[in-house]
Amino acid sequence: MSNADDNAGFAEELPGKAADLIDEFVDRVHTKVVRPIIIAARAIVFGLLMVSVAILAIVVASVGAIRFFNVYLFHGHVWASYAIIGAVLFGAGLYVFNKHHQEVEGGLRD
Repeated sequence: MSNADDNAGFAEELPGKAADLIDEFVDRVHTKVVRPIIIAARAIVFGLLMVSVAILAIVVASVGAIRFFNVYLFHGHVWASYAIIGAVLFGAGLYVFNKHHQEVEGGLRD
């Protein structure tokens, strides 16, 4: 009778073990596949959000600077305001370009 009792006990434990196995498999898949995808998606969304806010800040600062120069410094000579803002942005672009060029030369060419 003990053999029959063992089989009955095994049959009663089988659904619980199967559920635990499935739960463990789903947890592994979530940890190995789904979680990295979620992290990458968050990084992309937050990166795009930061880029959008940075572009908006640059545009607002440029418009504000042009208005300030036009009203308080050059009294209606908008071309002078455009020239100063253009020179500042051009200088910033040259600085970033030179920084990037130095990193490429030092990093890739041994």
